[in-house]
Amino acid sequence: MQHNDKFVYRLLNEMEMPEHGLRAKNPPACVSIQEHVEKGSWGRPSQFISTAASLHAVKQFATRSVSPRKRIVKIDLRKVEESSEAAVFDLTSKENRENYLTSEKAQNFARKFQEVLIRGYVPADCIEVISQEQVFRE
Repeated sequence: MQHNDKFVYRLLNEMEMPEHGLRAKNPPACVSIQEHVEKGSWGRPSQFISTAASLHAVKQFATRSVSPRKRIVKIDLRKVEESSEAAVFDLTSKENRENYLTSEKAQNFARKFQEVLIRGYVPADCIEVISQEQVFRE
């Protein structure tokens, strides 16, 4: 992990219940970081959970969502790394994007949305649901 801040943000899908923690769609998958970033939810279910390094970036991503219910959570990466077998892949730096992503499309997407991937389980005690008022105030 290189990300300097200890928090990342995620726009939840309709099926995710943060009170039970967060799991990737297919934890045993072997999807590359490149494919996950480039194809996102439209690609093969992967072992990664996508997050954004800033609330601004996740709000920007939320504007693209077709879901009427937009719930955003804040995840404490320090707690995640202490309490689970999760691995964090920070794609916010140019160096890391160039190491993991070969296509310009994937690099641009990761840069624009300040992507930080989590492989593994995110326990419920690492997650805080952010109120709509808080989301749009910041």
